[in-house]
Formats: sequence, structure tokens, C-alpha cells
Amino acid sequence: MRAEGLSSKDFKIFKDYHSILRENLTENDNNTFMSCPNDKAKFLFILEKVVKSDKLNFKFSFESSKNNELAQNFKDKGNIFFQQEKYMDALKMYNQALVQIDFGRGSNTNKDVSIIIANRSAVLNHLQKYEEALEDIQTALDLGYPKDIAYKVKERKAKCLLAMKQHKSSLDAFKQALTSLDDGKIPKEKKKQMQLNIQIMIGMLSKNKNLIDEPLTKSEQKPLKTFEKNNKEYPVLTSKVTIVQNEKEGRFTRTLENIKVGENILVEDPYASVLLEIYAKTHCYHCLKSVSLTPYPCKTCSRIIFCSRKCDQAAQNSHHAIECSLIPFIWKSGLSVICYLSLRMISQSREDFFRKIQTYLQDSDKDSKFGQLSYTEKRYIRTHSGITHSNRRKLDDYLHTTHVAVFLYQLLKQTNYFQAKDPEFEEFIGGLLLHQIQFIQFNCHEVADLIKSGSDAKTRFIGAGTFPTLSMFNHSCEPNIVRYFRGNKVYVNLCKNITKGDQICENYGPLYSEMPKPERQEQLKSHYWFDCHCIACENNWSSFDDLEKSQILRFKCETSGCNNVVEVSITTDEFMIKCDLCDKFVNIFKGLKSLQDTESLFRLANNYRDTGDYDKALEKFTELMNLLDENLAPPYKDYLLCQRAIQTCFLNLGNLA
Repeated sequence: MRAEGLSSKDFKIFKDYHSILRENLTENDNNTFMSCPNDKAKFLFILEKVVKSDKLNFKFSFESSKNNELAQNFKDKGNIFFQQEKYMDALKMYNQALVQIDFGRGSNTNKDVSIIIANRSAVLNHLQKYEEALEDIQTALDLGYPKDIAYKVKERKAKCLLAMKQHKSSLDAFKQALTSLDDGKIPKEKKKQMQLNIQIMIGMLSKNKNLIDEPLTKSEQKPLKTFEKNNKEYPVLTSKVTIVQNEKEGRFTRTLENIKVGENILVEDPYASVLLEIYAKTHCYHCLKSVSLTPYPCKTCSRIIFCSRKCDQAAQNSHHAIECSLIPFIWKSGLSVICYLSLRMISQSREDFFRKIQTYLQDSDKDSKFGQLSYTEKRYIRTHSGITHSNRRKLDDYLHTTHVAVFLYQLLKQTNYFQAKDPEFEEFIGGLLLHQIQFIQFNCHEVADLIKSGSDAKTRFIGAGTFPTLSMFNHSCEPNIVRYFRGNKVYVNLCKNITKGDQICENYGPLYSEMPKPERQEQLKSHYWFDCHCIACENNWSSFDDLEKSQILRFKCETSGCNNVVEVSITTDEFMIKCDLCDKFVNIFKGLKSLQDTESLFRLANNYRDTGDYDKALEKFTELMNLLDENLAPPYKDYLLCQRAIQTCFLNLGNLA
């Protein structure tokens, strides 16, 4: 064991430490490791090797990243910019000051923080960001803003409310500001003038006997239309969908009735989510929302921000209380987001939660007791039961994964996570870390936002999460859903019509429209360890580029019970085409007519989309999809264009960069 702690500055990337471990393992060690019967045994085997190594068993030295002197400098610069009416520059400086100031160091730090936040509220008021200013004013008062100057923020509150046409609330706020002036330590003449000004405002507002607060127009994105009735067993799912299981496909979703294109079928919070390091100063570390105007700081580190005091408190009451000092080592390690998610799944819940999980997992009759678990416990168990492919892992992969679990365990051990000395429980957590890394590899989802540049838009990977119900959706190279996010909450809507009994599939990356079948199969085999047998793979569907050049139209056979597709050249002069399967004739005139009708509808839908009216655009694009669906069978160019447009509209309703 090292005598001194290892600082994050001196810490190497994890792969260097893993190389040391591999060099010290003999062939006999490798064989013994692979013969260990379960994850816990494998974890303990590598842990013992690490503990015995001077180069691998270390204590960590945790340093504060706060700097009160730097915070004061930023605050002073903010004050100067404010006086110069350079409000955006002032806002940036106050934000920097808040990130740097240490809430826990010195008796006056809360007061100092409250003053910076109050100063920021003044900037926001000038920028006409009244809702944000009001939030800052309340936070400043809650943090102990000095009583002798509280009249300033209370008057500002009244003026913000007045600007928002919250007349009744504004009157109450002016009265509070007037009372607050009694505590103000200001020259008598100035106080007298302020009292007079406030009394004039009170008098003007009081003249209206029917004073009300007008309805607020929220500046944030409007609420999304979601399903009305949920599945009782899986509450995040619509009642129109259920989860089934078989030996070949595992767990997957199936429709209980016909569902129309555009319908919402799932809304799910992650069981756990993590933000990528690169976005730690631009997005909330708890809910992953983009933060532009008013970041709320961590009380003990300057590495991350939150979108609000609410998210800060939620994080401090769960994962960040444990992880705050560990973040530099996690980032420096070079480990993937999958590994970090495994740690987060542990750090966000306390010992008593996992002791109950431990008891449940060890119960031979656990299946019958699943109903006795809390909702959160059920979500963990469903996540925990995700596929790991542990029986297919090779030595190199399993050794690396196990060493990562040991490293995460080493980090946890040097926090206050383990409250009681209980080696057996600690070993259980170590085994969980290893098990979680394995199933997260196949069952986590990227969390994304949308970057818009003129008419172009692309999604950006900002973090990852584990979604217990969403993870049960199987892959298809021709998915029938689009998923998008508000913060770290995922929404799933249909991008095509689905009939009763069909499987609902998402996409794990490769799309038939963009990638040849051999490449898709190779990518899925490499990343997810399965062979794809979706409709696009089984029928070797053409890519978009090939469909664009295609001279063939695909008509559905009209005969009841016949699911055949009749392929027709676009140059044909015939309107009645015989079906190869049922020998009945298909009238393609109606289909050709509907194709003509779709052109104007497509232009109208595109116009709504281009002007940012995504609700209207979706209405028209879904109408278009229904029209196409009546006669034609995918794949074909117009179908893909319509489907992509629907997906783009939904993405625009989610996170925006």
C-alpha cells in the first residue's frame, strides 16, 4: 500500500494499470480466473491480485477544486461589466464566480454565494429573463441574503412580476419590499425616496379591485402529448403494448392492438444516467439538460454544474455525495461511459437499498416475491436481469471488465459509501459492479440533443442511461420508432403504422437505408453479439441511394388474407396487375393516384417543418404516411423520406443544443 495518496494529476490512464496486472498474471492465474464460477468469485480473485501489488493498490488523494480568491475576481469583473451595461459579459463572470466559490469554506460563504446570485438576478432582469431572475432572487433569500440589503432583491422581484403581468403577486411583493426597507442601512433621504416610489406603485396597483395574475406564457418547451393509459405491469409503456418473452428473442415488445404512426408509446426516466466529461460545464450533471443562462454550482467542486437548485439537491442526496471527489480519477482513467454507469447505479442508492436487493437475489423463491418490491427495486431488478453474455466472454475481455470493477470498487472504498464494516456486503457490491458493466454493454442507450445550423440538424451524444423498459425493445435495421429526450427522460413514438401482434423494434445503429447488409451484420455481431434477422436483412432491402434510382413500385395485394407485394415497373401502361401468390388482380390506378396526391401534401408538411411548426408538420406527415400505407409496401423512396421527416420533427421536440 502506498504511504501517500495518489492525486488525480499523477494518476495514469486505466489501461496502463491494466497492463501491469496482465504482466503479473501467470497462465495458471488466467486459467483459475476463467474457472471461477460467478462474477463475485472473479471479482475477488482480481481484487486479491490488486491488493498484493504495490503498483496497483493505492489510496487516492482528493483535493478541492474550489477557489474563493478566483471567485472574488470573477465577481468583481462581473460588477464592472454590469456598471458598463455589458450584461452578457457580467452574466458570464457571475456564473464563473458561482462555480468557483466554496459553499463550505468560511462562515460567510453562504452569504457570499447569495450576493453573487442576487447580482446575477439584476443582470437577468436587464436581459428581460424575468422567470430566471425570480428563481435567483428566491435562491439568494433562501441562502441568507443580508437582511440590511434585502429590500433590493424584493423590489426587483416586484418589478419582474409586474413585467410578467403578475399584478396581484407584484402588489404583494412591493408591500414586502416596503417592509424590508425598515431594515435597510441606507441614508435617510434615499430611504425616504425609495419608500415614496414603492408606495406610488402600491397605490397604482391597489386601485384595481379585480387585480389578478395573468396566465404565464412559459418560455420553455411546451409539454409533449403522451399516451393516456399505461400498461399496469410496465407503467412507462402504453396499455397498447406489452412485454413478452421467448427462448429465441428473449424479452421484447408486442402490440396488443393497431397503433397509428406518430403515437407515443413510452415515456421513461433512466434508472441511472451519466453525462460525458466534455459537457460538464454546459449541461446539468444530474438531469443532462442544456444549461445556458443560469448554472447552479456544486457546493464542493468546480468541475460540474446543475440546471437548478432542485437538481443540485437531488444529486447531493444521491450520487454526487459519493462521486464528487472521484470525478477527476474517473475522467482521467479513460474508461468508457459504460463503466461510469455501473458506478452510478451503485452510488445513487445507499446500503439499505442494496441489502434488500442482496436478500432478494439470493432468495430461491424470488420470482414469487417480485411483486413485494418497491417500484425502484423492480426497476433495478429488471435492469440487472439484462443479458450479459458472460458465458461467451474471452479471457482478455473478462479480465479487463473485472479489473475495471475492482478499480471502481477501490474508488468507492475511499468514500463514505460503506457505512458499516461488512466484508461480505462489500464483496457483493464488487460482484454487482462487474455484473452491471456486462449488461450495460448491451442494454444502455445514448442520451442526445439536437444541434441545428440553418436548415441542417444532427444529433449529438451527450451522455448515456439505463432504461429498464426501453432496453427490452429488440433491434431492427428498419425500426418502427423514433426516440428522443427531454433532459435524460426518453420519449418513444411510432414512425410507421403497426398492426396488432407486431413487434416494436428500435435501432442499435445500422440502418438498411444507409448501410449494406454485410456491414450491418458485421457491426451488430461485433458490438451486440447477435445475427440480425429483421425484415430488411431477410429480404435484403435496398439502400436509399438504390431506391432513389429504382424504376419499381411495390403495391400491396388487395385480396383479403394475401400479404404479397406486387412489383410493377413505373413505365407500365397497365392498371390491373396479377398477383403471383393468389392469382387475383390488383388495381394499381388508385395507388398511382394517391402518389400524385402526396406531392402537395409533402410540400405543405415540409413548409410547416421548415418554419418550426413541428406539431402541424407531424399532423401532415402522418397523414401522408397513412396515404402511402394504403396501397404501397416498403421499401420505397417516398416512404423513407416521410419516415425520416417524422423522425426529424420528433427530434426537434426533444433536447436542443
